Amino acid sequence: MGLDSWSDAGADPVHRVSVQRTAHPPREFGVGTRRVRGSGSPIPDGQCGRLTGVAAETVGLVLAGAAARGPYQAGALSVLLPALEAEGHRPVVLLGTSSGGISSALVAQFADLPAAEAGSRIVDTWTGFGDVFRNPLLRPAPAASLIARLLGAGFVPPVTSILDVTPLQEHAASLFHPERVAANIASGAVRSLAVATTVCPVAHSAARSRLFVQGQAPGDDDPNDGVDVVATPITL
Repeated sequence: MGLDSWSDAGADPVHRVSVQRTAHPPREFGVGTRRVRGSGSPIPDGQCGRLTGVAAETVGLVLAGAAARGPYQAGALSVLLPALEAEGHRPVVLLGTSSGGISSALVAQFADLPAAEAGSRIVDTWTGFGDVFRNPLLRPAPAASLIARLLGAGFVPPVTSILDVTPLQEHAASLFHPERVAANIASGAVRSLAVATTVCPVAHSAARSRLFVQGQAPGDDDPNDGVDVVATPITL
């Protein structure tokens, strides 16, 4: 299932943008190379954001996970979004997982703002998290519960985390506003926001990917593609 799955008879085909690390100066960092699907070759740096030969395409943004990539992606987006806007483009199909899911949701949340301001707010979000968990020596309950379950104490409820991440949850709740995402989807500023996750399997079964989608869902729900698609508002 690819980004083209979001296209339908009345919509433009989705153009995939690949953001890669380059050796360019910081101003160009993260914007230097993009491949047009089917072309097999990069667009020259001087034409970055100028999608030659493709008219009125739809831009899709895919952001990978890993915590350390979150701030990196935020910096790249602060350059990429204005570069796209300067050429008359904004990403409207947004997909991410883990930290990339956070950044994708922030792009959707700020889609009604000028691109430079949206990029700046995404950077501010990633650089202003502060403490994300409480000192485990002062709040040992989660770790103690995990040890108790490993020792066979069946009366202990399931453990959702080893550390107490209440500070992260509270801060995230103050920063993410699902109603803004919904408004931007309703206005057409965003077509789809999707967050990819992995379903933790029960014993003796394989893990499976699950895609939570707000807005237009992909059209080919193939049971053999290994991805369950769930249409739902994206919330914390």
